[in-house]
Amino acid sequence: MLAKTAKSANSQKVEALNRSIRSTVPVNVTYARNFTGRVHTACHKVNHGTGNSIVILCEAAGSPIQPGTKVAKSLKKLEDHSDQMRNCKYSENSINHRNARKHALYDIHARHQEEKDYTKNKLYRGLKLENVKIPVFPVVKFERLSKDDFDLVTKPVNIKHSAEIPMHSTSGRLLRPKQAAKTEVEKCAENENKTGSEKYTNRTVTISKNTEMWNEVFREHQNVSPHCNGILEWDLSMEEKWGSAWRECAKCTKCTYRSKMFNLYEEVASIKRGRRAAKINLGLQVGLHHTPISTASYRKICMASNIPPPSVSATQCAYTVAENETYKHSIINTLPKSKLCSKRKHTVSTNVGEHAGPCTANINMQDSIGNEERWARECFEELKEDGLEVNEVTTDPDSSAYRAAECLFQEGLTTTTPIHFLDTRHVASNHRKFVNNLSTVCDIMPARLKVQRTRLQSLFASDMAARYAIVGCYCGDHTDCSLYSFVCSISRKSQSWIDKSAYLKRHNFEIELNENSENILRQCVNYRLGPGMLAKTAKSANSQKVEALNRSIRSTVPVNVTYARNFTGRVHTACHKVNHGTGNSIVILCEAAGSPIQPGTKVAKSLKKLEDHSDQMRNCKYSENSINHRNARKHALYDIHARHQEEKDYTKNKLFTGH
Repeated sequence: MLAKTAKSANSQKVEALNRSIRSTVPVNVTYARNFTGRVHTACHKVNHGTGNSIVILCEAAGSPIQPGTKVAKSLKKLEDHSDQMRNCKYSENSINHRNARKHALYDIHARHQEEKDYTKNKLYRGLKLENVKIPVFPVVKFERLSKDDFDLVTKPVNIKHSAEIPMHSTSGRLLRPKQAAKTEVEKCAENENKTGSEKYTNRTVTISKNTEMWNEVFREHQNVSPHCNGILEWDLSMEEKWGSAWRECAKCTKCTYRSKMFNLYEEVASIKRGRRAAKINLGLQVGLHHTPISTASYRKICMASNIPPPSVSATQCAYTVAENETYKHSIINTLPKSKLCSKRKHTVSTNVGEHAGPCTANINMQDSIGNEERWARECFEELKEDGLEVNEVTTDPDSSAYRAAECLFQEGLTTTTPIHFLDTRHVASNHRKFVNNLSTVCDIMPARLKVQRTRLQSLFASDMAARYAIVGCYCGDHTDCSLYSFVCSISRKSQSWIDKSAYLKRHNFEIELNENSENILRQCVNYRLGPGMLAKTAKSANSQKVEALNRSIRSTVPVNVTYARNFTGRVHTACHKVNHGTGNSIVILCEAAGSPIQPGTKVAKSLKKLEDHSDQMRNCKYSENSINHRNARKHALYDIHARHQEEKDYTKNKLFTGH
């Protein structure tokens, strides 16, 4: 084995290339003609980086990226991000830091074994190496290497030809390398004002719109400056990007003439006011859904074609309120908030309503979308206008929505005193984290090794969060279980909770009962069964309906698409779908839109099947058989996990020889 691993080599670079090939040549697409070219492109990308590879290959293909343009700057940002991630992991300082920390940790471990009582549970942070003597080597020659040569010297891959390197009587110390030479993508990202090469990039425009623009510009310039012989050209400093569509204006190189902004794209017909969508953007999304590439891949295609890539940032949120009076838990109010305005650039920090006409932005750019108290207050005020006052508010433990109802009552705007309850699902999750993070719990776990106690603590935390526990039950004393517990009984050993628990069944779990362990267990139990927490969870209410709505909103308004004009409508559609079901919602909304579904048609029958399937899945999820099946599966999975851990401990640190 030593002979086979004498070079200490690995194939990680090849594995990285395989991942790159899988992204360039996906398995679900067959490339009969350009398979070889795509594989070579993946190799080139791995060797040179994505940004540099695009610049080099475009130059070789006869379509160079123009220096200083928006395309070059986008490629520069892409390459800088890749370099930053790579340098953070493989830099010399990072490698030395990891090695030094490893030495320090082993040194601490050795001291911990010798002085166990002194250093037990001691937390070390900011480790430093002291009293380390660094040998000083005599300097033979001062010569500063380039960054690439420095890396080749300090990061050897193998020592195949080490015997051929002449040895000297004195050693040399490397100076820090010279400033790294600019890469191809950095050269392209030079200041555009020096080169003026933005006009050599490409734009996607509609021919007829472009013709209309220049005919109008020629006539207007002739009327404004009849004796001017300047050249009319696009004013690229004023252009606006709308996805893949563009708005441009023209200027004169001699006089002060500047035209108005022209839409160089076709718009989708709409009777509503506001900015209409561009046909090219809608067609692009349809095309992307029929191909294996994503928006990120399309951006690379645009940059390689000297086209500025489409990018629009979104700043939107939606706050919702669900009723807890009926079993349906219907959504009774929603508050969509958006900073995106279809009239002005949403990247400018301005106030809402500064322009004429309706504005799709309903909050200012400087406002925070995470202000739950503000959005909850607006929801409660709207409910008050409809004659509804909030009496009981159920929120997450870390939510500030309750303060909104409390402020409305203190200001005299509502007459009902609000009562705050906590979501039981989130409380159980916080309870599990509390027990798992309590350091004293690990000390009382019934195991010998620290790693075993830590594993048992995690299982114990999950078990305690899943039920209302009795302290004596975990210590083998089931006297109180027969009086106060519905899940644990002392009448028969097989019916004790420990024997039925999915988390602790295989571990013969029993904590030694003493004063210390009893106090620790009581601290864990009081987190959930203390007077304050019992009062906050007296109604056993949760906010799962709101969580379901959030998932529906994410499917209706995906994070990778910006809806500046119809964001509010899409959010309300998601609420309508959650309240009525997909099939019923489509029928109702089509009827309201003036395009009703005809009764008895194949469309109506398909919607009926869709609704029946949803009802079937819902009923199946909450049926007794389904609940028992999920519990049995949970037991089986934890049983497999426990056996896996036993096998893992058995083979841990075992050395196999004679392969």
